[in-house]
Amino acid sequence: MLDLAEWAASGDWQGAPDTMTAPDQPARDFAISALDRFRRKVKRDGRDLAHIEDEARHEVRKDAKKLRYASEFFTSLFDRKRERRRHKKFVAALEGVQDKLGALNDLATAPQLLEQLGLADDPDAARLLAGGKRKALLEAAAEAHEDLIDVKRFWR
Repeated sequence: MLDLAEWAASGDWQGAPDTMTAPDQPARDFAISALDRFRRKVKRDGRDLAHIEDEARHEVRKDAKKLRYASEFFTSLFDRKRERRRHKKFVAALEGVQDKLGALNDLATAPQLLEQLGLADDPDAARLLAGGKRKALLEAAAEAHEDLIDVKRFWR
């Protein structure tokens, strides 16, 4: 514990370029900046979500997860009634994106997993691949992404 306290008080991290820009920046301002950055990445990389490669879509999923973690982590800094209400709607929209992207990732990785488990030739394995659902899931994911981008940010 003492080592951690010493590192926090005077560690090398304090001289790092990314910590020198605003060492006294209020937490709320830092949170706004971080949330804006994560949201921009999800917005930019999620454009045309239904037509990008599976790996790129998986990256959007990971970015959405980071945005969700940051949203949950910083929520106590935004405790006004309107901010709490917007946070609830924002996280619900974010969950929708994550759910759809998660289902698409499951579809993309299922064939390899079935192969590894030795089940690729099993007649019932085709149901797991749900090929007919892919198009509908792609459309739903794109719509969920649009909903997320349209929902008001709780930090603004």
